[in-house]
Amino acid sequence: MNRLWSLSDRRTAAKVSNLVRWLQSRPLSSLLVACIAVSFYVVGLLHGRTSKAHISIATLYTSSGSEVCPPCDIPEGLKALIPALPSKYEDLLKSTATRWLTPWDKYDFESASISTKMVDNLWDYMLDRGHSHSSFRVRVINGSLIWPPTLMQAALQANIYYMPRVHHWHNLFEALEAAHGLPDYLDMVISIQDRPKLFRAPFHMDKAPLFVYTTTSDFAEIPLPTTEYYGKIKQLLPSELEDAQRWDGRTAKAIWRGSPTGGEYTKENFWRYPRTHLVNHTRANSDILDAKFLPCAPGQCSEQTFQAMKEAGLPTDTKQFSFGEFTSYKYLIDIDGNAWSSRYAHVLACGAVFFKANSPYTEYFYDFLTPYKDYIPIAEDASDLPEKLRYAVAHDEEMRLVHQRVLEKYAKLIGNGNWLKYVHYLLSEYSSLLERPAMMLTKDVMRFTGSS
Repeated sequence: MNRLWSLSDRRTAAKVSNLVRWLQSRPLSSLLVACIAVSFYVVGLLHGRTSKAHISIATLYTSSGSEVCPPCDIPEGLKALIPALPSKYEDLLKSTATRWLTPWDKYDFESASISTKMVDNLWDYMLDRGHSHSSFRVRVINGSLIWPPTLMQAALQANIYYMPRVHHWHNLFEALEAAHGLPDYLDMVISIQDRPKLFRAPFHMDKAPLFVYTTTSDFAEIPLPTTEYYGKIKQLLPSELEDAQRWDGRTAKAIWRGSPTGGEYTKENFWRYPRTHLVNHTRANSDILDAKFLPCAPGQCSEQTFQAMKEAGLPTDTKQFSFGEFTSYKYLIDIDGNAWSSRYAHVLACGAVFFKANSPYTEYFYDFLTPYKDYIPIAEDASDLPEKLRYAVAHDEEMRLVHQRVLEKYAKLIGNGNWLKYVHYLLSEYSSLLERPAMMLTKDVMRFTGSS
């Protein structure tokens, strides 16, 4: 019974309903069934857990909003589209964690929703598909992290690119333990590649969820922030905070710097990539746009290709902007490269209004940001950027509201340690769905656990 009330409101309501049906199937009187149902209802009221209040938050924040404001249209008045922020940010973090785990919650009292066999199935699947160099399995037993993790093969240990990522995950668990403590039990498989691996399909529902950096709606995975990218999020210095909150005095121009990524650029094909089209817009819109390529990343293009791009007139630069320079501009651009844009989370803190290119990828906080209210969506190839950017420059007061709103959301849902709080909620929820082994071992103590 303790475990029942430790879960989220939505799952609690479902489990109560399931319990009532279970009791009705037993030779108990209808009076006992009614008393139990009323008792649960009264306890729910005492705890302030009404399903109506929960559904209102979930309904508001689980849709992207793109069907309301298509990317091709600019609303006439942004002010009218900006409602007041919800006050219960913590509830929003919790409900988001619950939503990601919904496909694996069986609302079943008699067995765990995620069995050890399901974790084993996922582990075997990743190994069979050749992901042994980029995945690992980690456990927490009796609240203690078992480290080093189980590596699928020695290939991962020797991998120059991926092995440092394993250390970032280790840092995440250490930070979580220091800030919130670890769940009593975890058994999870983690992919450290940039792109999704596990398709969302009925034949994959015999597997536990795969934890990843980012995912898309077509995959049965759960994005989890780690110290590799979110570790860049820090408490702003007073001077940085003042600059981030300032709107007046910023340059009314959109800026972007990035390497040619998203594929292998050649002298013959570089015009086909979205980032090329973004940079090319600077040539005809230099009064409001400063988007330039940085030198090629290793394996993405050759020096000869980069020289051909410069000869074609594409603007280039040699260094990325600093955080202080970001706060000097009113508008920033975010566009995918090889996968998702990993800098998005920590650059939101600078207080600029983002023009974000459409992307299939999502991180945990994307559902908190509403198009045309917290950022301005643009086409994947940035073809509509000049039009929308000129609209923004001409409607400065509306953009000021977007700036204020996104700063508040960032402070409450990402910054100030809230991203780590979200990790705590998500892994606690995941732990509550896991089957416990008959015996859980620590270094010096063996103890038996119940099924609750």
